[in-house]
Amino acid sequence: CSICGAIFEQGSVIPATGHIAGEPVIENYTAPTCSETGTVDTVYYCTIDGDLISRETSVLPIVDHVAGKKVAENYVPSTITTEGSVDSVVYCMIGGEELSREHFVLPVLDHEHIAGEPVVENYTAPTCTEAGAVDTVVYCTVNGEELSREHFVLPALGHTAGEPVIENYTAPTCTEAGTVDTVYYCIIDNEEISRETYVLEAKGHQPSEKVARNYVAPTCLVAGSVDSVVTCTVCGEILSEEHFVLPALGHTAGEAVVENYSAPTCTEAGTVDTVYYCTIDNEEISRQSYVLPMLEHVAGKKVAENYVAPTKTEEGSVDSVVYCTIGGEELSRESFVLPAIGHDHILGEPVAENYKAPTCTEAGSVDTVVYCLVEGEELSRDSYVLPALGHTAGEAVVENYTAPTCTTTGTVDTVYYCIIDGEEISRETYVLPMLEHVAGEKVAEKYVAPTFTSVGSVDSVVYCTIGGEELSRETFELPMLQKAVEKIEILSMPKTEYVVGEDIDITGAKISVTFNDGSVEEIDLTNEMLSGFDNTLVAEQDITVTYLTFTTTIHVTVNEKTAVSDIAADVTSIYAYGHTIVVETASFIGSDIMVYDINGRIIAKVSASDERTEINVPRTGVYGVRIETVSATVIIR
Repeated sequence: CSICGAIFEQGSVIPATGHIAGEPVIENYTAPTCSETGTVDTVYYCTIDGDLISRETSVLPIVDHVAGKKVAENYVPSTITTEGSVDSVVYCMIGGEELSREHFVLPVLDHEHIAGEPVVENYTAPTCTEAGAVDTVVYCTVNGEELSREHFVLPALGHTAGEPVIENYTAPTCTEAGTVDTVYYCIIDNEEISRETYVLEAKGHQPSEKVARNYVAPTCLVAGSVDSVVTCTVCGEILSEEHFVLPALGHTAGEAVVENYSAPTCTEAGTVDTVYYCTIDNEEISRQSYVLPMLEHVAGKKVAENYVAPTKTEEGSVDSVVYCTIGGEELSRESFVLPAIGHDHILGEPVAENYKAPTCTEAGSVDTVVYCLVEGEELSRDSYVLPALGHTAGEAVVENYTAPTCTTTGTVDTVYYCIIDGEEISRETYVLPMLEHVAGEKVAEKYVAPTFTSVGSVDSVVYCTIGGEELSRETFELPMLQKAVEKIEILSMPKTEYVVGEDIDITGAKISVTFNDGSVEEIDLTNEMLSGFDNTLVAEQDITVTYLTFTTTIHVTVNEKTAVSDIAADVTSIYAYGHTIVVETASFIGSDIMVYDINGRIIAKVSASDERTEINVPRTGVYGVRIETVSATVIIR
């Protein structure tokens, strides 16, 4: 047995083992809730073949509610004239049903003005030419009421000159002076402080070598011309010009050319023209027409036609015909009777053999052969010579073209080839005159970038657009770069959490200033750089940091201050911001400060170590705060 290992004899009956149940398996589990029952199946499977043995479904009873922590809802804060309120609610942690709700009335706040730190408002930054202004305001830290306001005038800063700047540069030419302005700008408001204009002297003309211009090539019949010109290499102005006439070349006759050839036949005369063309301009110089006399008939070999083969009982027949080999006219025809069977030679059609085609320079040849149609015996063979064709010139072809440049002449060949065998018939080489220089756009070369400590330079160069020769070069000096601010960033963040009435605190805050020369400076953040902070507005705020003309922002949060009754004169204030409870004390240093949750449990106990003690709480809710005989209720949102 492969399962238990028992040994059985062949042919014996092996009894069934029966199912063996495994461990119970949990399936189809539906968890009970506070309002509905649940269900679960307990299932047994066979450990041998995996079949289901049994399944039992159980009902799980409804579970009891599990009360969660008390939470605060419907909070209405107290003011100095009206009571506040808050609900303490308990929810089931399983189904979320409300299990209990208790309403509490919060007493009216006591209130005496507590002066906060002076606040900067209505700040107008002074400029180089105009005075600025600022108000210093003191608010009550309890209800935010304005207690005092003082106005200050900030004197104008006056201009601060930066590095000199080059502007309005006009380059001097050969005949006219140039100009350039040296300007100083204020590094604060970029206003122009001073401007001085300098005159750059004219440079005078620089004569070039003589160059050919306006070239008109002479033809066979018409004279040509050319100008010899001297120009200024800087501005291109013509300094001198001389005109030359080039005499006409006259026609030069080439080889005789055969044209309009019409071959004569045995019945019609032929024609041909002999023409002479000029080898320079290809103009026709002369033409002579000739009449070619009619040709005599040239008898070809006899050929067999209309052949009727003889049979054993009937005669056959065949025509022996002679045709003209030129025009194809029939010259003679003779009919022959072919006897029945019995065997005489029967002429077949003439066959062309050993054909060699004529070329332009060599004759060709061909054999005309007649065979017996009965036994294939060769009866006759005539050999013919085919005359050479002679060259036939095609269109003129341009070869070996070398373009002329501004410094060298060019060349070109005019070639005639035979259109039959491609052999070269004639070749003539022509010299092409040099071209004039053509000045291109000015390009910058040898650029040396200016730095913050040294001047730069650049060459303005003009090249010929044909040959690439340098025609002129002028070097310009580039002024040194000016150091300027590229960006600012917050390097060390100031305090970012405040309560209503609390002044901005920039202790230890710094900005990094990055300049265009790659240097970075650390600068302490000052109140004069800040704008946009309102400590009376409960909200998230972006404070603008301004340095020269560059800005960045600091994101801060101003939280509502919460304070309630029974605060004695020895306790300045109890309030909260974020998840922090603040106790400001006058004479309770060393006393215990206890914080309670809504269920009355102590969640924090600290000693008042100085005039301001901060206690962090883990979550939002309603908390009680007590120090000695002083108590307060604080809401953490």
